[in-house]
Amino acid sequence: RQHASLAIHGLAAAALVPGFVLLAPASRFDDPLLLLVLALLAAVTSRHDVPLPNGIRFDASFALVLIALALAGPLPAFGLSVLQEVTAREKTLRAGALANAAAYGWAVIIGAALLELAVGVPLTSPEAVPALLVVCHLQLLLIWAIGPAIYGPLWCGHPPRALVRMLVDT
Repeated sequence: RQHASLAIHGLAAAALVPGFVLLAPASRFDDPLLLLVLALLAAVTSRHDVPLPNGIRFDASFALVLIALALAGPLPAFGLSVLQEVTAREKTLRAGALANAAAYGWAVIIGAALLELAVGVPLTSPEAVPALLVVCHLQLLLIWAIGPAIYGPLWCGHPPRALVRMLVDT
C-alpha cells in the first residue's frame, strides 16, 4: 500500500513540471514586497496552527495560497505551499509532504486555469468574489482528492469513511 501511495504522489508531483508549463496561466513577480509579505505570513502560519477535536490541524495556509493565486498566479501560490511545508513542525522529507506538494500543485494549476477562464474582471475586484469562492471550494476538493484521500488509506491505513469525514469536517 505504501509503495502505491509513493508512486501515485511521485507521479503526480513529477507531472507538475509539465502542468505548470503547459496548463498554468502566467504568474506575476512584479511586486516583490507582496511576495515577501506572503512568504513571511506563510512561514508564520505554518508554525501557528490550531488543533481541532477531530485531529486535523487548522491553519491559514490555504487562505494564503488562494490570496497568492489571485494576486500573483500559480507559481507563487505553489511556492507558498512548499514554504509552509518546509517551515512546518513535521519533517520535510516524508510521504505526507510529497502528497501535499502534489495536491497543492495541481490545485493551484487547475484553480488558476479556472479563474482565467471564468473571470473577466481583475481578481482584486468585488465582482471576482463569487468566482474566487467557487474556485476555493474546488481547490479544497482537489487537495483532498489528490492528498488525504489517497495518502490516508494507502500510507496510513485509515478507512476511506474516515477520510470522507475529514472532508466534511474541513
